[in-house]
Amino acid sequence: MTARLQAEFSALWQKSDQKPESPIFGGIRDFKKSYAKACRLAGVQDLHAHDWRHGFATDLMEANVEEQLMMKATGHNNVETHHIYRNIDNRLARFIADSLDRLRAEREKASSDS
Repeated sequence: MTARLQAEFSALWQKSDQKPESPIFGGIRDFKKSYAKACRLAGVQDLHAHDWRHGFATDLMEANVEEQLMMKATGHNNVETHHIYRNIDNRLARFIADSLDRLRAEREKASSDS
């Protein structure tokens, strides 16, 4: 659990009147129905559970987490399947392009210095 998530859960717990033995989130029995209701209440449309997995896998990639750990964390057993969930968004594409520009500039400088 990340420090940010732990802080959020702690803040929610402090506001609640739950007892320590109470089930988390009220004991959800049907994730799909609960997720759909949460999205509806929040006014969120067209956001699916797999979208979260894509975002998580992409964040793990950007954080330079080793691939085997990424696969374990996302629940993937197959490398090809795992690669489907790692997305290059515009921000990451810009980072890649900027990195290549820096590399080219460094090579040109090294070439002109010799």
